[in-house]
Amino acid sequence: MRKLVIATALAVGAAGLAAVAAPAQAGVPWLVTVKADATQVTVGQTVSFSGKVTPGARAAGLKVVLQERVGKRWKGQDTDKLSARGRYHLSDKPTVNTSRQYRVVMPATGAHAKGISPNVKVEVYDWSKLIDHDSVNAEGIFPISSLNMNGVSYPSSLTTNWTDATSIEFNVNRLCIALKGTFGIDDNSETGAQATVSALADGTQVYTHTFAVGEKAVQRIALDSPLKLKFTALSAVTGVNGFGAIGTPQILCTR
Repeated sequence: MRKLVIATALAVGAAGLAAVAAPAQAGVPWLVTVKADATQVTVGQTVSFSGKVTPGARAAGLKVVLQERVGKRWKGQDTDKLSARGRYHLSDKPTVNTSRQYRVVMPATGAHAKGISPNVKVEVYDWSKLIDHDSVNAEGIFPISSLNMNGVSYPSSLTTNWTDATSIEFNVNRLCIALKGTFGIDDNSETGAQATVSALADGTQVYTHTFAVGEKAVQRIALDSPLKLKFTALSAVTGVNGFGAIGTPQILCTR
């Protein structure tokens, strides 16, 4: 009989402990929504996130955390106090041009379990010198430390020393979304010369123009994440040497 009483007491005690512990596990998770104002940004540009925690009335005044996944771990980047309706605004300013994931976390309370928003993928891009990327299949166009067009010096450029058709390709591995530079004709060209300079992305022409000596044009060209960029130049006046050039070309890429 004594054993039965002890067993019963232990069972009642265990049930009591379970009843006490239950509230820490009770309640459905907070519902957290999230929306980024952009999913493609450049290094140094702020990306903002907004959303709502439900139920908003219970969440008012509490804090949510913006987390960024670094490798396999999540790291806090920003916090915000929820409004009376459970709304928040968070932000981050990436410093490296890599793809990353963000999420918003609402910590657990006595009434609700932790809530986690869906992940948001953000691609971060940065400008880099085109000539720092791998070049292949060069035919008469070559990188040069500096060239002049209409008396202005352009570092880290591309030029040609042939009057026949010339070209060069760069492997950009579907990581780049824009190209910029000054297209024109090298001042080493002869008076009266002209040169046609073109850019192609995976074989599709994205820019072409014929320049006379002293002419140039600054261009920014959107790209559809090509595998290869190709540049061509051709002297356009028979017997007069015109050397097409691209001053300080840069590409906007992630990695």
